[in-house]
Amino acid sequence: MVPPGCPPPRVRTVRSPFRPLLSFSLRRKLLLPVLVLGLGGIGAAFLTLRALDHAVQEEGRRRTETVARAIGEAAARVLTRTELQEYVSAMARGDEVDRVLVAAGDPPLVLAEHRSDSPAGDPPAPHPPADDSLAKALARGPHVALDAATGKVVLVARIRVHPVLGFGPSATLVMRADLDPASSTALGAVRSALLLQVVLLLACGGLAWLLITRFVVGPATRLVASLGRHPACLGPADAGKVRAEDEMQLLARTLEQTLASLEQSEGRLQSLVRNVPGAVYRCQLDEQRSMLYLSDGIRDLTGLPPEHFVRDGHSFGECIDPADRAGVESQVLGAIARRSPYSAVYRLRHASGEVRWVQEQGVAVLDDNGLARWLDGVILDVTEKQRAEQAVQRHVAELEQTRERIVAQAEALIRQTDELRASRDQALAATRAKSEFLAMMSHEIRTPMSGVLGMSRLLLDTPLEPEQREYAETVHKCGETLLTILDDVLDFSKIEAGRLEIANEPFDPAATLHGAVTVLASSAAAKGVPILARVGPELPAAILGDEVRVRQVLLNLIGNAVKFTDQGQIDVRVAVEAKGTDGVLLRYEVEDTGIGIPEAAQARLFQAFSQADGTTTRRYGGTGLGLAIARRLVELMGGTIGVRSVPGRGSTFWFTVRGALAPTVVAGTAPLPEERDEWPWAGRGMRVLVAEDNPVNQRLAAALLKRMGVEGVVVPDGRAAVHAFGREPFDLILMDCQMPELDGYQATREIRRRETGGTRIPIVAMTAHALQGARERCLASGMDDYLAKPVRVEAMVAMLKRWLRPVVPTPRG
Repeated sequence: MVPPGCPPPRVRTVRSPFRPLLSFSLRRKLLLPVLVLGLGGIGAAFLTLRALDHAVQEEGRRRTETVARAIGEAAARVLTRTELQEYVSAMARGDEVDRVLVAAGDPPLVLAEHRSDSPAGDPPAPHPPADDSLAKALARGPHVALDAATGKVVLVARIRVHPVLGFGPSATLVMRADLDPASSTALGAVRSALLLQVVLLLACGGLAWLLITRFVVGPATRLVASLGRHPACLGPADAGKVRAEDEMQLLARTLEQTLASLEQSEGRLQSLVRNVPGAVYRCQLDEQRSMLYLSDGIRDLTGLPPEHFVRDGHSFGECIDPADRAGVESQVLGAIARRSPYSAVYRLRHASGEVRWVQEQGVAVLDDNGLARWLDGVILDVTEKQRAEQAVQRHVAELEQTRERIVAQAEALIRQTDELRASRDQALAATRAKSEFLAMMSHEIRTPMSGVLGMSRLLLDTPLEPEQREYAETVHKCGETLLTILDDVLDFSKIEAGRLEIANEPFDPAATLHGAVTVLASSAAAKGVPILARVGPELPAAILGDEVRVRQVLLNLIGNAVKFTDQGQIDVRVAVEAKGTDGVLLRYEVEDTGIGIPEAAQARLFQAFSQADGTTTRRYGGTGLGLAIARRLVELMGGTIGVRSVPGRGSTFWFTVRGALAPTVVAGTAPLPEERDEWPWAGRGMRVLVAEDNPVNQRLAAALLKRMGVEGVVVPDGRAAVHAFGREPFDLILMDCQMPELDGYQATREIRRRETGGTRIPIVAMTAHALQGARERCLASGMDDYLAKPVRVEAMVAMLKRWLRPVVPTPRG
C-alpha cells in the first residue's frame, strides 16, 4: 500500500494459467503438495502391485504354454483316450499345474482331465463340462487370461489330436494353471511393504503439514494480519483478501509496493532536502556535537561540503561567529532542558570570509528512555531578511522623524484650518450680510420705484398737456432705467453666488424673438430705426429650454443695438446652426448699423463692469453688467456668445442655444389684453384684499384694481389682513411680505389655519424681494403666486386672470 500523498508504485502483474490455484491461501497451497505427495505414493504402490501381478501372470503364462505345447505334441501321437489321459496325468503332476482338460466337439466334451487335488484313475468317458465356462472359453478362441476370482491362469489353445479318438482332425485343449506359491508369497510381502510405505508417507506428510503450519503459515498469517491493521502498508482492498488469498503473495506484493513507496518517499525527501533554502541536519548530543547527517545546503552557507563535518569530524561550532557562540549554546541547552523547540539567529563565517546571517530551528529527539540523544533541525539563510529588517528599522526611524514633521505640519495646518474656518465664517457672514443688504436694498429701492412707475403710468393714462406728458414720460423712462440697472445687479449677484437656475420647459424660439422685438419696437421707432425679425426655414416649432433667459439675452442685445444706432436698421435673426440626434443648436443674431466697436475693446466687452468707452465723458450710459450677464446666461444654457464689429459700420452680436426638440408645439406669446371687455371678472363685483404698509403702494394698488374693475380693500399690516379676512369675504388677497406687526409669511400661515370647509382663498405675494429663493419661500408659507415690485400692469392682469374667480363665502369662526 502506498502511503497517503504518494503516487502508486508500478508493480508488474504476472498472469498465470494457474491463477485459480494461486488465489488459495498459503495453508491451502501447502496442503495441496502434501495431498499430491500422498496420492502419488498410493498411486506408485498401486502401480508397483500391478506390475508384480503382471510379471507373475506372464511367468505363469509362459510356463503354461510350455506345458500345453508338450501335451499337444504328445496328444498328436496317442491313439486312445486312455493313453491321452495317462499322458496328461504324467505331464500335469507338477505343482505348477492345477487342472488340465482336453475337450473337443460342439458342444464340447471332455476327453481327458487331470486335477492336482485328485488321484489318477481310469480315463473318464466323454462328458460335458460341469459349467459353461469351458464353452465360453472355447467360443472365444485361443487366448490366455487371468481368473480374477481364483488368481489362476487359463490357457485356451487349439491342438491336433489323433483321429481315432472319434473326432475330427483337431481338438481344443484347455488347461488351467495356478501361480507358483513362492511367487504369491513374494507378491504379498511386496504389497505389505508398499502399504507400510504409504502409511509412513502419510504420517510424514501430516508431520510436515504440522511443522509448516507452525513455522511458516502461522508467522505469515500473523504478519499479513499486522499489515492489515496498517492501511499505509496494505490497502483496504488487500486487507480484505488476507483470509482469501495467498499470504505470501500479499506479502510479496506489499513488499514491492512498500519498496516502491520507500523509493519514491526517499526521492521526494531528497528533493525536498535539496530544495530547502538552507541546510537540514541531525547531530548527536555529545561533547563534539558530531554531525550524523547534513544536507548539501551547508555548502552555500559555509563554503564547505557536508563531508567536512560528517565524515572528517570537524565541529560546526567553529563556523559560528565567536560573538554569537555562547548565546546559541545557551538557547540550545535551554530548549533541551525544556523539551521544547528552539530558534536562534546568529552569524556564520563563510570560507570566503563573508558573514552570513542564519536562523537555526531545531528540536531535541528523545530515545526510548526519554533522554535527549539527537538534535534535528534546519539552518536557513536570512541574510537578506536581516538586511531588510535593518533597512526597515532605518526606514521606521526615518518614518518616525517624518511623522514628527507631519504632526508638526498637521498642527500648523490645524491652526491654518481654524484660521481659514474663521475666515470662511467671516466670508459667509459677509455673504449673508451682502445677500441681506441686497435684499434690503432691493426691497427699499423697489418699494418707492413701484410707486414712481405705477403713478407715472397712471398719470400717463390721464388727460395731460403735451409738456406735462413729456415730463411724465421722462419720469417713467428714468424709473424703467433704474429698474433695469437694479435687475442687472441682482442677476449678476445671483450668477456670482451660483444660485441662478435654468429652466427646461417647451417654448417657441420664433415667438420668443418676435416678443422681444415687439417690446423694443416702440423705442426704436422713436429714433427712426426699424427692427426687422427674420426666422430660418428649418426652425423647429418648439424646443426645451429657458424662454425667460433667452428673452432676457435678446432684450439686452436688441436694447444695446437700439441705444447705439441712430440711423439705418436693426436685423434680428434666428436659424438652426446644427442638428443632431440629441437636439438642435439655434443661433440668434442682432445686427445693427450703429457706431461699431473697436477691435481692442471687443475682448473686454463680456467682462463685468466693463464698457467699450470707460471715460467720464462717454456718451452712452450703463453699468457694464448687461453683456457679462448675457455671457453667463448663454454658458449656463450650453451655448456661446460673440461679436463681429467694424467701427463706424455697425456690429453683429450672436449667441447659440442648445435644446432638445419638444414633444408638443408651444403657441407664441401674445400681449396681454388690457381692454375691459376681455377681462373675465368684469362686472362680477370682485373684491381684493391688499395688505401693504407703504402708503404710495397702497394708493397705487387701489388705483390699478379700480381701473381693472375690481374693488380693492387696503389694510396696513398682516394682523389687519387676518382680521379683515375673518370679518368679510374676499376673492383674492395681495400680500406684501415685509410689514410691521405681522409679516406676510406669518399672516398667510394664520389665514390658512383659519380656513374651514375646504375653501381656499388665493393669496398672491406682492413683494420687493427679488433675490433667489424669494418665490420659493412665499410658496412654502402657503401663498399661491408671486409678483415682484414694481408691479407692471401686464403682470397684474395676467395674475388676475389666473386667480380671480367667484369664491363661495366661508363661515367665520
